[in-house]
Amino acid sequence: MALKWLQTFVIAAKYSNYSKTAEKLYLAQPTVSQHIRNLEKSLDSKLFEKSGRNVELTKVGRLFLPTAQAMLKEFEHGLEEINRFESGFQQKFSCATAPFIASTLMPKFYKHLLSQHPEIDLQLEVVKSMDIETDILMNKVDFGLSRIEPQNKNVAYQKVWEDNIVLVIPNHEDFSNLNFQQLAATHRMLVNDHPYYIEEIIPYLRELYPNLTTMNLTQIDVIKSFLLNAIGYAFLPYSSVLEEITNDKLLLLEIDQLPVSSVSTIYFCYKKSNPAIQAFQQILVDFLSVTKSIHFTDSTRNV
Repeated sequence: MALKWLQTFVIAAKYSNYSKTAEKLYLAQPTVSQHIRNLEKSLDSKLFEKSGRNVELTKVGRLFLPTAQAMLKEFEHGLEEINRFESGFQQKFSCATAPFIASTLMPKFYKHLLSQHPEIDLQLEVVKSMDIETDILMNKVDFGLSRIEPQNKNVAYQKVWEDNIVLVIPNHEDFSNLNFQQLAATHRMLVNDHPYYIEEIIPYLRELYPNLTTMNLTQIDVIKSFLLNAIGYAFLPYSSVLEEITNDKLLLLEIDQLPVSSVSTIYFCYKKSNPAIQAFQQILVDFLSVTKSIHFTDSTRNV
């Protein structure tokens, strides 16, 4: 049974038309017909029956289709493994990561992997933190980096990062010389839809500043864009605004009235530990330890 017969069969089943199948596979239509006849002869069963100018799967065809698809998928997986081996990769991991982590820490970590551990092939899936636990339980990924502490007892986790939450304001004349009471009275607090720390900060501040108003935005990157356009202020993880603070595009404003536990946390989550995952986890922890040694810049000013 030739692999090309299976491929032709699967495409023909998708389009129910030999002409369309020939077009998609860059084959002549008689070649498509011959592939199907060869496969039917090999199986000793009819796979298609004519329906006007189209074709329809027979009962046997419908029964055999999932098997053919699985065989092709397994073959493609084998090719990927060969390519990985020839490229020098010895280990492959899949990781589900929250958007914030993917846009802040992962680019630098990925660069570190490429230079220090070229034998590791890391595939990233960017999903919401609330979905990472499910992906791990369903074996869609090997592990995850989440901003939410897992609740399922079958998902183990380790806290690998804690990031201070800082008050960020635009470096703009409209915000100069304002204390927080004035800031809260004249500008909106920008918040995102993943309020793992904001849900603690907002009620706390509203007791002190009843007139505090907020604007909900989708992601941290969107919030930063508003800030860079001198709109509002925000409480964000320090690592997410480090570059903008270093370049004096944003400023840090110290404030005493915050809950002590106002931190952004990252959890390394997995279903089953093994030596390979433990080794990778240690690489990540070592990298984050170095990254965390970066101190606050002189951009901070007191109120």
